[in-house]
Amino acid sequence: MLKDGKGQPAACLWMRGSGTEPVFRIQAEVRGQDPEGEAWLLEWLTHMVKAADEACSPA
Repeated sequence: MLKDGKGQPAACLWMRGSGTEPVFRIQAEVRGQDPEGEAWLLEWLTHMVKAADEACSPA
């Protein structure tokens, strides 16, 4: 959970591997109506997951 400057919940990032498919699902949710903020968080999370996957992949 991500909090705002007042310590209140502002967004959540969700991640989980599929139990039946070779996929890793990610999702971002933002408090209120902020599609740009939600898209930015999802892009940021996608980048982090891809970077972690590349760092753990054999060369």
